[in-house]
Amino acid sequence: MLGEPLAVLFSFMLRLQFGPPRKGMMDMSATLPQHETEALERAMGRAEREIPGDRRTQEQRDADRLVAVMERVLEVAQAVPNKRAQGAA
Repeated sequence: MLGEPLAVLFSFMLRLQFGPPRKGMMDMSATLPQHETEALERAMGRAEREIPGDRRTQEQRDADRLVAVMERVLEVAQAVPNKRAQGAA
């Protein structure tokens, strides 16, 4: 999954904590072990798309990369039970 173990990236998502919404935005944080932080950073690097003329800030690009990783983790995690069910049938 983007070159990293699915379980490690899924574990990161389970550690997320969300603050109260303010003006349509929400704070998000997680305390991660070093190996999960490193795996997430590598996965986010692989998820980045080069867009010519991109004017977004680094923080905006980081947020988009994080969302891309989380979407991919959920897609793969949902597909795993389906493959197991198909194999058992």
